Amino acid sequence: MKAGPTCIVCNVERALIGVTPVRNRHEMLEYECPKCQNIFRLVARREPREFAERISGAPVSASACP
Repeated sequence: MKAGPTCIVCNVERALIGVTPVRNRHEMLEYECPKCQNIFRLVARREPREFAERISGAPVSASACP
């Protein structure tokens, strides 16, 4: 798992608090500083996932596919 961005005020790693899908296969990631509660929002290209994983939230094993 990737480390979150660092707060420019506190110099502490921010925690991921939310992921929101946006247009054209992108998502908005929201990070919060645990010390000062400052919110940082970042729009990034969504990584490709299996269709069933997006629906159920669980990873799909290769053996489960016909």
